[in-house]
Amino acid sequence: MKRSVAIYGPTPQFVRWAIAHDCPFRDIDVDNLPDRTFRQLRGLREFSQAKIDNRVFEGYCLHPDALSDAPEKARGFHRDEVLVAFGDPEFISQTCRQCPANAVTDTRPQVWAGCYGVLAATSGFNFETLVTSSVNFDNLEGHPVYRPGRFDFVDLIDQAVGELGVEAAGGLFPCTSPHWYGIWRNGRFEEAQLHCLAEVLDVVIAHCRTLEALASEINEVVQLKRAVECCIKFRLELVVELVPPGDSDGVAWVINSHCPECKMSMAESLDRCQACGRVGRPHGIRKSKVLGLRPYVTLEGVLGGAKTVELLSRYEAMKKELEPNDHPD
Repeated sequence: MKRSVAIYGPTPQFVRWAIAHDCPFRDIDVDNLPDRTFRQLRGLREFSQAKIDNRVFEGYCLHPDALSDAPEKARGFHRDEVLVAFGDPEFISQTCRQCPANAVTDTRPQVWAGCYGVLAATSGFNFETLVTSSVNFDNLEGHPVYRPGRFDFVDLIDQAVGELGVEAAGGLFPCTSPHWYGIWRNGRFEEAQLHCLAEVLDVVIAHCRTLEALASEINEVVQLKRAVECCIKFRLELVVELVPPGDSDGVAWVINSHCPECKMSMAESLDRCQACGRVGRPHGIRKSKVLGLRPYVTLEGVLGGAKTVELLSRYEAMKKELEPNDHPD
C-alpha cells in the first residue's frame, strides 16, 4: 500500500511563527495563530512559487517531482482549488506585495503569503520539508524526512547570546538553559526583545555564512530575521510557538512529553524542568493527525491514469521548449 504524507519518522523541535496583521485571506484573532496561518495560506504560497518556477500548466500547479514516467507518484492541484477562496490572482498579488507583514517581499516580491514560517532546531528540517516530502510505505528506509543538518540553531543562538552579552538577553527573555527555550517561551515580543532577537539572528546567520552555508540551509532563519525586521519597522506583532520533538508513523503525529512552560522535552517521571527550572509534572505526549500534503493531491486521483500521463507529457514538452539552447548557431 502506498500513501503520501508530509511527515514521517522523527521530527525535531521547531518554531512556528506568524506576523499578526489585518488580512482578507486569514483569521488573526485565534489562539494558535502560527499554525492557523500556515494552514490557511499554505496554498497561496505554493501557487505563487509554482508560478515563479513555471510549474503552472493548463490550470494545474505541478509538484517539482511530477514525471510522466511515474504518474502514480505525480502530485499537483488545480489553481481553482486554491484561488476560489481568495479571489482574483491580481488582487491577491497586489495585496500581498503591499502588505507590511510579507517578510519576503523585498527579496522575492512574487511570493505570496510571506507572513509565516517554520524554523527548526537544525538546518536539516525546514518548511520545504513539510510541504514536499513524501513516503513510499513499501520502502520506508529510503524516505527519511528528517536528517540533522550542519547547523544546530539551538547551539548557535546560545553562542550568539554569549557574544552579544548574556546579561542583556537574560534581562529581556525568561532565563533558561539553553537560551533557545527562553526566547520563544512567551510566544510574543516587546519591541526591545525584537531588537535583541534581530541581533541574535544576525550573528547566527553570520556564523553559518562563515562556514559557507547554502541558501537552503539557512533560508528559514533568514526569513525569520526579515520577519523580525518587518515587525520592528511597521510595529507589528510577531507570534511564535515552539513545538517539541516528536515522531510520525504517517498517520498519527506524536509530540513528546514536555515542560508546559518552555516546551523542552521532559520525561513523564520527572517533576522539574532542566531548562527553565519549573517545578511540576510535564505535559504528557500529545497525538494528532499527521500534517498532510494539501494543497497537493495525487493527480491520478483527480484525472485518472491516462489523462495524468497526457498532461505530464505535454508539460515536459513545454519545459523542453523553454530550455536554453546549449549549442546556438
